[in-house]
Amino acid sequence: MPAKGIDIRETQNGDMQFRAFLQDSSGNLVTSGPTTLKLYEMQDDGALYSYDFNDNTFKSGALTTETVNMTHRQGNNNSTDTGIWTYDLSTVSDFQIGGIYFALVNNSNAFPFDQCREFQWGDGFGDLTVNTSGEASANVTGVNGNGSAATNLQAMYDGTGYAGGTTKLQVNTTQIEGSIATDQINVACDTALTDYDAVVPADLPTNFSDLSISASTGRVDVALIEGSDATDVLDNSLQGAGDDQVTISITSSGSPVADAQVWVTSDAAGSDVVAGPLTTDSDGEALFLLNDGNSYFLWMQKDGLNPITGEAFTASADS
Repeated sequence: MPAKGIDIRETQNGDMQFRAFLQDSSGNLVTSGPTTLKLYEMQDDGALYSYDFNDNTFKSGALTTETVNMTHRQGNNNSTDTGIWTYDLSTVSDFQIGGIYFALVNNSNAFPFDQCREFQWGDGFGDLTVNTSGEASANVTGVNGNGSAATNLQAMYDGTGYAGGTTKLQVNTTQIEGSIATDQINVACDTALTDYDAVVPADLPTNFSDLSISASTGRVDVALIEGSDATDVLDNSLQGAGDDQVTISITSSGSPVADAQVWVTSDAAGSDVVAGPLTTDSDGEALFLLNDGNSYFLWMQKDGLNPITGEAFTASADS
């Protein structure tokens, strides 16, 4: 603001305080002579209403009391002149939130004689509560004059999102003041994580026991299934749906390969598994049920050996 300007703000008790710093044309402090204050309210069409200090209302017609006298203030136990003039307006009920106003201060000893300041009324300007950390605080359930704003702020506070929308406030639960709120949110988060990590048992027939899945192939290892009945059932289903028994032998450098995972597909890409995976026995053999004379593709996996990936073959029934 200019050195000779006027400053207006609401005081903590709700009054509106006008302050003016006055100097003459030589830069000397103005400490005497009547200093008067006038107030005007701008209308939507640009017209001005004048403030009547008699009944504290803005009027378009004649006024009873157009001006009030401001008081010169001194410092140092009223021994030092300041050039600061003030007036405290205790009744502000006719000021409208968002309204545009003008304060006009006049003193014939000042330069210029008249000084004007435009301001907008905001009801609580400058009077926010600040905590010990320097953070501004507000009561989100008590936004004055705007029910939608109050509703939206409350929705942000409790995390339900804006009214009519989906935007939600993200909350750092470790920073919430009040142990009850923190505990409730933390318990909810812990429950959600526990449910997410929970082991969900497979819905299997009663003759199945625990399953073991190969880390390398992601397939069920029938040799590691607990319980012989379950092994037999799975072996029968994994052998295939063909009409003929076909024994497949896996060897490496002429020696049988035991404990290898072997499966058969109908396509070279390996997406349509028709049998397996089965585990080769000590002779390196696995018995499949395929259709004699049909073309298939063979796959094999065992740690330490080069895998077989889609090797074409024609099924030949065991004699």
